[in-house]
Amino acid sequence: MAAASKVGQLSGSRLPRRTAFLNCGAGDHGATEEVSKRLMPRKPLPQFVAPMQASSIKEPFDDSDWIFETKLDGYRAIALIDSTRTARLWSRNRLRLEPKFSTIGDAVNQLKLCATILDGEIVALDKGGVPRFQLLQQWQKRPTAPVVFYLFDLLWSDGRDITGKSVVHRRARLQQIINPVPSIQARLGGVIRKRFWRVQMVCCRQL
Repeated sequence: MAAASKVGQLSGSRLPRRTAFLNCGAGDHGATEEVSKRLMPRKPLPQFVAPMQASSIKEPFDDSDWIFETKLDGYRAIALIDSTRTARLWSRNRLRLEPKFSTIGDAVNQLKLCATILDGEIVALDKGGVPRFQLLQQWQKRPTAPVVFYLFDLLWSDGRDITGKSVVHRRARLQQIINPVPSIQARLGGVIRKRFWRVQMVCCRQL
């Protein structure tokens, strides 16, 4: 979402006002997950899922129903892993990304997931670990910077559409299923709840 100058482009993910997953302990969450699996039947995986797009706003706001985080500067990518555990990478415009980022496609295959859809951003990092879009553009011609697929959402899990769950629940499940693999990171930290002005402070310190 657009904010004031020198703050940068910011994005927020909507949280349902009523959710059973915000304050659950690890044991409760595991039990809830098992109940959820029994209630949600498996379905055929779609060939493509368009990623959710951010909407622009004129003024910043504080709201307990939202979480806020800094926006990554890269290529939005949907990783669709079919029942044979083979991954395909799609851009938001439904273009195949494996030819451009073969190392990322190989890394997603190493996750060994099945009938799963992941949402994230492919970025190139500078020496300080900061995503730089210019480096990502240069990488396609001359790969000099490390490229990472940051995962921030889980849309389907084991043949089940979980987009009706809260983003907090989906990210907790994402953290459970992602194994350590080079070039793959689950971006689950750095989230600020309720207070937009705290995000502004973080961004200003990074300028």
